[in-house]
Amino acid sequence: MFDYTKYDKKYYLPPQLTYDWVQKETVEKAPLWCSVDLRDGNQALAIPMNLEEKLAIFQTK
Repeated sequence: MFDYTKYDKKYYLPPQLTYDWVQKETVEKAPLWCSVDLRDGNQALAIPMNLEEKLAIFQTK
């Protein structure tokens, strides 16, 4: 039989998931990570463009 004790463990189990945040009513600190996947870059603007402004931008050559 091979001596398996000489090999190091090459994998790690994922951390234990907790959903304590679901029960909170307010945010206590800023999140470590926040998804910013947007369908439209317009959503990221402080003052979003209306349809006419968007068309003017897209039709600019």
